[in-house]
Amino acid sequence: MNNNLCNPTTQQRTITPATQTYEDENGIRLEVALPGVSKEDLKIKLNDSALHIEAPRSSKVPENWKASPSNTAPVQYQLQAKLTRRLDGNRIEANLENGVLTLLIPFSEAAKPREILVN
Repeated sequence: MNNNLCNPTTQQRTITPATQTYEDENGIRLEVALPGVSKEDLKIKLNDSALHIEAPRSSKVPENWKASPSNTAPVQYQLQAKLTRRLDGNRIEANLENGVLTLLIPFSEAAKPREILVN
């Protein structure tokens, strides 16, 4: 029997990360939980209106820490979302801090409320 098939540290899992979405008058703030991900390994792509986020979780454990095998197993985070036409994908801002990716996605100018003057 091949024991590697049963060993959780040899099989990579793909996980859809937890998200929170907030909306205000300027646009959408999308927060994505990506614990153990470094900024260098994070890939964010926008193809037309399809947003794709992909990142491997580091299996490094700080010195003097003990980790269970399930916490050191290779993990690949993947998230796909479709932006609506009212969002401006060309002006997305991204920040990764303390394992949380924050995307600020502004509304397009055409989607923002405006006052119409009467002649």
